[in-house]
Amino acid sequence: MENLQDAMEVLAQKQKEEKENESTIAARFTNSTLSSKYVFKNGSEANFIGGVYITKDPKEFLELMEEIRLGHPTIGQELGNEFVDLKFVDPLEKVKAQAIADYIASQQRATDGSLDAGDSQFTGKIEGIANTATVAAAMGGSSSGATDQQGTVISTTGETTNTASIAPSGLAALAAKAAAAKASS
Repeated sequence: MENLQDAMEVLAQKQKEEKENESTIAARFTNSTLSSKYVFKNGSEANFIGGVYITKDPKEFLELMEEIRLGHPTIGQELGNEFVDLKFVDPLEKVKAQAIADYIASQQRATDGSLDAGDSQFTGKIEGIANTATVAAAMGGSSSGATDQQGTVISTTGETTNTASIAPSGLAALAAKAAAAKASS
């Protein structure tokens, strides 16, 4: 930032934008020495953990900005990352907040009467279907294994047989033939 007054105005503006009574916007400073301390003029310390120090204190902010202006060799700020929302310093907090917002929105959609799809007239069970494994058989499809686009069953022996020519007893014979071929190999 060009001068300290501009920097203070930006911090104040960011804090005013906060909706809550207590602002969660803070200044973020970096230090090229990953684990270091800076001692303020009043004797308090800025502990740079992982090369980062976050403060909401305007006096600390001004002093660190002055150090940057004077050319401190290790303290600085990353462009575009000068301020952080303390609610989201932990990366998972932002993800959690988004998940909660999505959940609340989905609950509101679920209770919105204007989105009602109506009532179903079907209330009974479909005969012969006990679970998802029996759906294909009950609906006349095949759940017996791989078939190509022409409906030809591809067996484990490498033989192919057209499903149109297989009677139910023929399927059992084909399965027995495949099992015998597998056992002999």
